[in-house]
Amino acid sequence: MKVAYITIQFPNIAETFASTDINSLKSMGVDVSIYSMKGRHIDHNKMIKERDLNKLSIHQSNFLEIIIGFWIGIYNVRIFISTVLFIIKCDPFNYKENLKMLLLLPSTFYICSELKKNPPDIVHLFWGHYPSLVIYVLQKMNIRPKTTMFLGAYDLVLDLGVSKYTAQKVDLIFTHSESNINHLIKQGYDRSKIKMIYRGIDLNNSNAKIGIKKIKGRILTAGTLIFEKRFDLVIDLLNEGLNKGFDLTLEICGTGPEKDKLKKQVEDLSLDDRVSFIGHISQKKLFEKMSKAPFFIFLSEKRSERLPNVLKEAMSFGCVCISSNSTGISELISSGNDGFVFTKRNYQNIYKCFELGDVELKHISENARTKIIKLFDVRSSMKRYLNYWNNILK
Repeated sequence: MKVAYITIQFPNIAETFASTDINSLKSMGVDVSIYSMKGRHIDHNKMIKERDLNKLSIHQSNFLEIIIGFWIGIYNVRIFISTVLFIIKCDPFNYKENLKMLLLLPSTFYICSELKKNPPDIVHLFWGHYPSLVIYVLQKMNIRPKTTMFLGAYDLVLDLGVSKYTAQKVDLIFTHSESNINHLIKQGYDRSKIKMIYRGIDLNNSNAKIGIKKIKGRILTAGTLIFEKRFDLVIDLLNEGLNKGFDLTLEICGTGPEKDKLKKQVEDLSLDDRVSFIGHISQKKLFEKMSKAPFFIFLSEKRSERLPNVLKEAMSFGCVCISSNSTGISELISSGNDGFVFTKRNYQNIYKCFELGDVELKHISENARTKIIKLFDVRSSMKRYLNYWNNILK
């Protein structure tokens, strides 16, 4: 089976799950090609090596391809004008998003010309917003492969008209949380097309690390250092825990615009000897830290947060995960059984987790790993994708 993945940028520093999904498909014999609408990330080569993506067919949008795509659009001027009007008609007052989509039109036309020359069995939109333009242009060019799209929390937050139009044209819609389904229905999507498949992780990464001795009192957190992820609350939590007499240390993995502000917070609280800023590290190194940390804390308030993979990975490495009450989190963590979920008003109760004995912590971590193995194995998830694609082709 030949599958063309249409995405914004691949690989992307914040989307390791995309690499995991595609590597899993490749291991099952699927011929996957990736078409990125944007150019290479500055760390492209580094991520290709770290994530073992060397053998993948990746088409990046570069200056030459943008020029070629522009001329393809001019050559197909009626389709080009139709696409511009389509963007404006779908989201008439969303000027910011419209501008982004207009800037992506040259790469859209280039991708469509490549798909015409080398037609896949399935065209899959890895995101349901900007990649929707590819489906529109393909149809205008009378190129009609079998098509599917993924709609995640970010798509729900954007709520673009182009996504709703495209959803009517594709064969199936995938999403990754039961909590998304009612949102999709309320936004007008066809329930009969929607298939829920949890986004999985590669369990091979944690299998060899289970049993490594944990560093007592170590708290780990990770992600892009932006305000919505609320790493400041994790630092405050550590400070209060120390004031209550707990012997704790914190490692923060990741980088982002809030880094300097967070370092200043640590300095003001005199926590330099208790907090380590690790910066951006490879997934392999992050997993090594997860294998040694008894606690993983993730207090994100980001609207598009849905069953974050970093929590699944931490659970697979035997961490006791402490999470904010983000949408759908109960599908991942049964609070008190395989982790803990707290609302912001109840964060003071998090300290009770540090009072738990080794036997209780081990029981919770074992329950967590069992759940991940049962529900969030990437191979099981991608096999379900394959089954649906095979049914479409039949």
